Parts: sequence; structure tokens; C-alpha cells
Amino acid sequence: MGEARARGVPVGSRLERLLRHAWSAMTNPNSSDEAVPQKFYKYRSVSGRAGDFAMRIICDHEIYFPPPSSFNDPFDCRPAFSFDVSDEELLADYIRMAKKHGPPMSEQELREDALQMLADPARNPKNLGVCAAIQDRHSDVITKTVGVLCVSTVRDDILMWSHYADSHQGICLQFDGLGKLMAHAQKVVYSENRRFIRMPGDDNETSMEKALLTKSNHWDYEQEWRLIAYKNGPGVQKFRPENLTGIIFGARASAETQKSVRGWIATHPTPIKIYQARVNRFKYTLDIEELG
Repeated sequence: MGEARARGVPVGSRLERLLRHAWSAMTNPNSSDEAVPQKFYKYRSVSGRAGDFAMRIICDHEIYFPPPSSFNDPFDCRPAFSFDVSDEELLADYIRMAKKHGPPMSEQELREDALQMLADPARNPKNLGVCAAIQDRHSDVITKTVGVLCVSTVRDDILMWSHYADSHQGICLQFDGLGKLMAHAQKVVYSENRRFIRMPGDDNETSMEKALLTKSNHWDYEQEWRLIAYKNGPGVQKFRPENLTGIIFGARASAETQKSVRGWIATHPTPIKIYQARVNRFKYTLDIEELG
């Protein structure tokens, strides 16, 4: 299974082939026709070690794509699976995958092996235990080997300033939505109920959306889009300086923080607009004011 092989899964086993099939669906999505917004935003703390990462974004034009295993949502990138299909559909898919990934076998041998799988509770994915094992292995693979950069289309959300920008003491980075960095950003779908990847059945695009681009509607206030690094995985990626177009100081950003960040901005080779978030005196909102 290459880089997607799950530890402890026998090579050539039904479970390995199912994981390989799921991984293939994740890493070969169809392109989306969703219109990309003009601007994207990334909330950041600038205190302690987080400040070093923020400085690297501004000064070195490097941004980190974390693994989903580090996300604060325990459901994120951990899709559920459903094998609610007929036995004939399951047999046909098993044989198709065995032809593609298994050792050479005759049609009769393939059919006999598929029937044995169906009769064996330890191999049949309709069995809840086997389905759970597939789901756990897939979650382990995808949350550790894919890099996901999360951005938002809103810059004045009170909760995100609180959660991701050190209780309004940090900054919010503004990126050009039409620049090269954000060219492949994809919109997150929010759902009231957990969505199941139907195997076999769902095409690559649907499987990818359910696995990497679906979250509970508890998070819909974030208005999130994602950049997904399938091949390179988690890690730092370089971007063109002109893709970073603005910095917003949090409503509680100290004078020391502003001085430090302005010093970073001074080294940037392309123009960066500077903004200040201010607490509105009459409503539970933030006002974003451009500074000179």
C-alpha cells in the first residue's frame, strides 16, 4: 500500500485492499467548480513558539500544513464507512480490487476467494467489527499522512479570534484568494449528521468530500476552506510573498506585539496592508480599521 499502508494490516488482505481503495479515492479528487473568494484569513497567536511560526509566515514565506491528528475536532478527517450494499455488489467490488492489487488469479479462483470472504465474519466488511477496523485504520492513515491548511473567509469572528489568536492578542493573516497559494482551496461542507462513505458506491470526489471536507455544523461559523497536501503530506511549504496581502492586529494586541509584527512586515518584499480590530461599543461585533 506504499505510504498509505496501515501498520498491522497483512499485505494483500481484504482490509489492505479496502484501505488502498479508500486512499486512492482521497488522493485523486476531481477539481471543484466552486468560485474562490477574493480573500482568505488565518488567525494566529504570536506568543511563545507560535510567534516563531507567525514570523516565518511573514518573513520567510513559509506556512505549515499540519496533520489532521493535531486538530481540535475528534471527528475531523475521520469518516465513517458503510457497506450497506448487496452481496453481489460486494463480491464484484472485491473481485475488481483483487484483480487490481492482488496476486494473479483465475476468474474461478477470484470468485471462490470472494465467496470465502463473504462467509468469513473476520473478513466480511458487513460485520461491524471488520467495518470498525477499516474505519480505524483509514482514520489513522489519513490523519497522519495528509497535510491540511485551514483558512477562513471571515476576518472578524469573535470566537476564532478567541480560539486561534490568543484571545484577541494575536493577529489574522490575509491572503490573496486569487493567488497561487490559494488556487486549489476547497470549501468545507457542514452537516448536521455524520456522513458515511459508501463502499462500494461513492466516487472519488464524493469520498474526498466526506473524508476531508465535511465537518459538524457546530463549526459552520468558521466558514472554512482547506488546502490539502496529498503527496507532500504534513510539513512546511513555501509560498510567493505577494500571496500575503494583509495583517490584522487583534483588539487586545499589545504595543510590543504590534512593534514586533511591524518589524517583520518591514522585511516583506511586497506591500502588506495593516489593519486593527476594535471592539464595537454598541454591538457584539469587531470593527476592522485600516491603519496608515
